[in-house]
Amino acid sequence: SSETSDHRVAAVLVSGSGPNGMDCAFGENRIFQQIAWGLAQQGVDVLRYDDRTYAYPWDSVALGNTLDIGYETVDDAVSAAALLKGMGYEKVVVIGHSLGGMIAPAIVQESEGLYDGMVSLAGSPRGLAKISYDQNMLFIDTIPDGELKEQNIQYVEQQLALAGTLDSMTEEQLLTTTVFGMSAYYLKSIEDYGIPAIALDLDVPMLFLQGMSDWQVSYEKDYGAWMDILDGKDNVQGQLYMGLNHLFCIPGQYDGDSTDYYMSQMTVNPSVIDDLAEFVLSV
Repeated sequence: SSETSDHRVAAVLVSGSGPNGMDCAFGENRIFQQIAWGLAQQGVDVLRYDDRTYAYPWDSVALGNTLDIGYETVDDAVSAAALLKGMGYEKVVVIGHSLGGMIAPAIVQESEGLYDGMVSLAGSPRGLAKISYDQNMLFIDTIPDGELKEQNIQYVEQQLALAGTLDSMTEEQLLTTTVFGMSAYYLKSIEDYGIPAIALDLDVPMLFLQGMSDWQVSYEKDYGAWMDILDGKDNVQGQLYMGLNHLFCIPGQYDGDSTDYYMSQMTVNPSVIDDLAEFVLSV
């Protein structure tokens, strides 16, 4: 019952790709810590945790190419909702960043009613291979015309084509193939969910937030894809932010890589935190 908790609402923060600690830190920029403290000040209790792949790196290494998105992200996010509902929270919302925002609809579906809403911060329904292709092409655009540029273009075109053949691969091929440096088995574990179809089917409130100066996930292609897929659903809201990068901060110098995130001190934009709190409290 709600008497066991001062607040009736809680949020679970789910990080992006790679092993992340509970702060989701890029250098000294502790993005999840800033979001969690900001939400707490507005009456939202927040659960965040070290990723399995961060807390138990050797277990992840032992899994090798059999590591999938369930092990990496989905299972723990579902368990987090079960924990909070067991503590007496009436409403629980998942807030996923980047890959966490991409997989958020699957987390809600897998929770079988434990989650009452979801937020995607710079997530995408397009899949990791297409996003990697675009990121690579941004970098390739900076290479002077010539043989090196052509070789790079051929490589990324070939990798994108390979990503399109996951369904026809045997399990052995999936386990021994990499696409843009990622295990094909892992990529297929994400594709198998069918994120766009899940999102279209969900009836919980959904909020999609995207910075317009984000070079990793595009407001035109990725945020735009969510809006196209979910057009006309009355449980969907979206918000774009001028001048914010992938971390929802004011960007440093854009040079097609992540160096800025580690070099400069960044603050998550207060209006993003306000919008998150307003949404979570309204669910």
